[in-house]
Amino acid sequence: MKLIVFLFAAGLMAQVKKPLVAAKATELRLAGKLDEAIPLYKQGLRAQPGWAEGWYFLGAMHYERDQARECTDAMKRFVKLAPEVSSGYAFLGLCQFQSRDYADSLRSLIQAERLGLPRGEPLTDVASYHAALLFTKDGNFEKALDILNFFSNREPLDPKVIEAAGITALRMPIFPQELKIDDREVVYRTGRAILTAGNRRTAEATRMLDSISKDFPTTPNVHYAYGSLLVSTDPDKGIGVLQKELEIQPNHLAARVLLAMEFLKRGEPEKAIPYGEQAARLAPVNFTGHVMLGRALVESGVDLERGIRELEAAMKLEPTSPQVRIALASAYAKAGRKEEATAQRNEFQRLKKLLEEQGK
Repeated sequence: MKLIVFLFAAGLMAQVKKPLVAAKATELRLAGKLDEAIPLYKQGLRAQPGWAEGWYFLGAMHYERDQARECTDAMKRFVKLAPEVSSGYAFLGLCQFQSRDYADSLRSLIQAERLGLPRGEPLTDVASYHAALLFTKDGNFEKALDILNFFSNREPLDPKVIEAAGITALRMPIFPQELKIDDREVVYRTGRAILTAGNRRTAEATRMLDSISKDFPTTPNVHYAYGSLLVSTDPDKGIGVLQKELEIQPNHLAARVLLAMEFLKRGEPEKAIPYGEQAARLAPVNFTGHVMLGRALVESGVDLERGIRELEAAMKLEPTSPQVRIALASAYAKAGRKEEATAQRNEFQRLKKLLEEQGK
């Protein structure tokens, strides 16, 4: 964390003249005498409110003392003065998390990620972990797992990260402190298996998830977590495991989407139709079900016009998805709508390039 502070602070020092108390305030802060340092930083900021470095360190000290509101106020001042500094948004997001301002916290942590946080730094790790918690609570389990997988090659694995990965993999929209005692074993074992998979030890992770599915055969999302891994290594078995999840949770949207996707990949679009149909019905405002259904109808030749309508509905729900655009281009081409097909292919290339530039 000190490295991050040093790297950005050196660039800010020349922006605004430091107040007279800056040297003494810094000395006290570095000595860990926060009770004495905080009043001096406040004094300096009253004299020099444009002192960005002062707001940053004041906020960081309030964060260390679990003074969330004071931390938030200071970091808001800092990011206004230095909007290009990612660590400011990271600290702001963490302060807002402490205040339980979860929506604002997630926005700040996303902005920190967009600006770029150096991998492996303590502040980056803490910010990433809390972002994963917030994505999980918000139901965006895929994004949360993407973040948590960055920790999968750490040795030893942090028990908090294992627990968070298990909660996310089992699609529980909760914070770790909300976890029931009876669920701790399955969560912890699943988290360890998912992080093992994230570390590319697929065979080991498969054995672990197979064991979990036998020990917890009726626990929601155990079969989904297992099946999600299997479809890339043993698709036939993966389909069967995902179908077991549907026996437990008939309205499982993600399982239906994944099954539809797998049948499309196998060149069996007619088998994907019922899964896409049910997914679109279960979540009419989620574009993924409409994409799966639209592609299945088009690629199977069952109903080209309806397939196009489903893909157009998906495009309206998620206009920035390259996946939707290329599927729609193919559908328009099959229908002889050449100009519209060309327009969608061009849009696909534009969106794909944009995502590549953003590193996604």
